[in-house]
Amino acid sequence: MRHNSRYLALSFLILFLSFFQSCFIADFTQLTYTTFPAQKDTIIGADDPVWIDFSMPLIKVEAENNFIVTASGKSCKGDLSWQDDRLIFTPAADWLPGTRYLFQYSGQVETTDGREFTLAVTVPFFSVTAELPPQLLTGLTSPASGAQAAPDAVLRFQFDKDMDTALSILDFFSITPQATYLHAWETPRILAITPLSPWSAYTTYTWSVDTNLTDATGIPLVSSYDGNFIIQNETTPAPVVEGVHPVLPSWEDGFDDSTGATLSTTGSRNDSWISFKDAIRIDFENPDQIDLASLQDSFSLNPYVKGTIHRVGTDPDIFFVFVPDSGARFLIDTLYKLTISNELENTSGVPMQDDFTVWFKANTEYLAVTSVIFDQQVAPQTLITDFNSYAATEINFPPAVPPTVIRITFDHAIDTAEAASVIQYMEWERVLPGGGPYGAVDIAKPDSYNLVVTFDGNFTYEAGNMFRLSIPGGSGGLVLESGAYLQTAFFLYITYR
Repeated sequence: MRHNSRYLALSFLILFLSFFQSCFIADFTQLTYTTFPAQKDTIIGADDPVWIDFSMPLIKVEAENNFIVTASGKSCKGDLSWQDDRLIFTPAADWLPGTRYLFQYSGQVETTDGREFTLAVTVPFFSVTAELPPQLLTGLTSPASGAQAAPDAVLRFQFDKDMDTALSILDFFSITPQATYLHAWETPRILAITPLSPWSAYTTYTWSVDTNLTDATGIPLVSSYDGNFIIQNETTPAPVVEGVHPVLPSWEDGFDDSTGATLSTTGSRNDSWISFKDAIRIDFENPDQIDLASLQDSFSLNPYVKGTIHRVGTDPDIFFVFVPDSGARFLIDTLYKLTISNELENTSGVPMQDDFTVWFKANTEYLAVTSVIFDQQVAPQTLITDFNSYAATEINFPPAVPPTVIRITFDHAIDTAEAASVIQYMEWERVLPGGGPYGAVDIAKPDSYNLVVTFDGNFTYEAGNMFRLSIPGGSGGLVLESGAYLQTAFFLYITYR
């Protein structure tokens, strides 16, 4: 009986140790795998499946979510299936020859006994051949996409490999609007499309070459290609600028073109000049075919001068004139850039081939006052030649003879119309003790350079009064027809005593 007790105790001990071992000894077996293809850039058959074989059973639904095959960043279509612990991807269509595919298995998996593993597998591979697919050399396609073409233009497509010249062109080439044409392979790499009748004028044609075209080994184009070309009317060539030169902005005189030579597009930027307030005449070949609205949009001056372009004359004597708006002027000694961009179109919609650009300066000198004489009606007269000083010049005037008649001498000749403009800008103002300004009431012009201006003197002059004579400067002030203006404001202070 004692021996049975010992055996019973030993049996319980063995059972307890077995249970303890099963609870506290972990399984460190790692999940391993093999793939097909196994090596980077392996070449497989056109219909070969791609698979990954695991070393232990997985929860299959979750495991399938990590499997993907791509080409050029796009997922490939196919079916997933299991053979024991092997997950197999069968492509929906044969792999394309020469295409580089990427087989990836990435993510977390769980074994049937509850253990989790993270895998990251990437295997690039080719099908049939590792030769890269052919490409269309778009830089050598003629005409280039978006370009103009003649009505009899032949389209030429050049590829980087010998192509399968036996394929039907209808399988890989299309053009819209529809047109009748002949095609020929001038070489195994150059396809020519010749219209049986001229391409339609003013029409944009769009062509497409798709991946049904293959090279001589059966590898399809790397991608589809498309482009377009524009047919211009054979009788309406692109706009061409014949010349640009300054003209007098006088509608009555028909824009006299004798005021300046044609502005040149070559040579120094300083060798072309334009009179200060002139308009700009633009002559074109076939001027009757120039679209005025398009010219206005494509014309620019830098620095900017606001103005309008006018169409002048009748066919065949048509030209265009840019006229600065009232108050808009070219600035003295400023370099201007005139551009007519290649966005200019004729009435048929044909654009100019290249930008047209000329440089010029407004050529004139600044206006200056050389002297001022106060006509006292008693000798001697007071002659002043030092201006723009805030120190007042003292003048003796009898109270009964106020100094309201002033003779002003300029360094530019001033005509009658300009003289009327001068007195609009001139001011005679009593600054001490205040009053005015007093405008000019009369003007005389004894010669081209002198003006005699009479101001409103209907106020009392007293000893100690200070007066200011002023003319505003800059291009926003007094401007002669020649374009000359005072560089800075002119002013003169005098004191009566």
